[in-house]
Amino acid sequence: MNYETAVQRFLDLVTVRKRADMEANYPSLRKPSYYTTRGKHYDRVVQDDGVHRSCYCFIDIATGDILKGSWKQPVKPKVARGNIYAADPLAGTTIYGTVYLR
Repeated sequence: MNYETAVQRFLDLVTVRKRADMEANYPSLRKPSYYTTRGKHYDRVVQDDGVHRSCYCFIDIATGDILKGSWKQPVKPKVARGNIYAADPLAGTTIYGTVYLR
């Protein structure tokens, strides 16, 4: 699987999970969409509901690792929370973003 296909699969899975949660718990709120913006080393995954935008996570272009991030860049330490090439690419994420390190 190439990078673009894996990213699109990840975005589709994140969108389906978030919209199902929104339908069940917040049916009157706007449903977000997810897209990426390309950087030099990382793609930023943006959550956009038409009014607000936020950074959902970053994806390392070279490895496919999912990283926690602020709006500008991944947070340090840059520890992978998951990988888009994994059998379950959502393992390191929640409906709100990436999981915290324990």
